[in-house]
Amino acid sequence: MITRLEYLIMRRASPGSTVLGETDEGARRAKAQSRAAMRYSARMSATHDAIRAALVLAIEGAEVEVRGDGRHFQLVVISAHFEGKGTLERHRMVLGAIAHLMRGDDAAVHAIDSISARTT
Repeated sequence: MITRLEYLIMRRASPGSTVLGETDEGARRAKAQSRAAMRYSARMSATHDAIRAALVLAIEGAEVEVRGDGRHFQLVVISAHFEGKGTLERHRMVLGAIAHLMRGDDAAVHAIDSISARTT
């Protein structure tokens, strides 16, 4: 027969246990939050890359900077292709290039908070 002390010592030695042999819920929660943060970061990075790629393909010679939190973005697009075009036309070009990323209820891009489309 195992004494209470031996039982506690065995439980302490098992992975994921605290000194008293209880599962460390805080450590598990922190690990889950860390995994979720890594998935969110990867998804956000993929969305940034998708926006950048769409703009570079649609607007000749574009240099693109994308900032944002994963659903709301700020864009800076620099291209000589904007020469002679007004602000509205430039913004339409930018939004037209990423329209496919903004369609549907589960769209990768929820909103573009600001657009800076310029030649230099």
